[in-house]
Amino acid sequence: NIQSFDIFPNPSTDGQSFIHLDTDLAKAYQIRVVDGLGRTIQSLSTLQQSSIFPIELRQAGVYYVLLQENGQTITSKKLMIK
Repeated sequence: NIQSFDIFPNPSTDGQSFIHLDTDLAKAYQIRVVDGLGRTIQSLSTLQQSSIFPIELRQAGVYYVLLQENGQTITSKKLMIK
């Protein structure tokens, strides 16, 4: 189970944010950052129970951070870059 899935700072004013993922089991999760058109901007994978990942986005706008397991989206969060 997902204990926490957070993005900070959000909104970001300098294009840099961090994703914090905390789970109760070490499983294979994928994190995808997509733009408003659904294009993948950044993706990464983890097997750790607790991780913090940096994200750098140069273009201002609204992005979606998808947490996936076995190709299925478990949850998503909106990320704003100013």
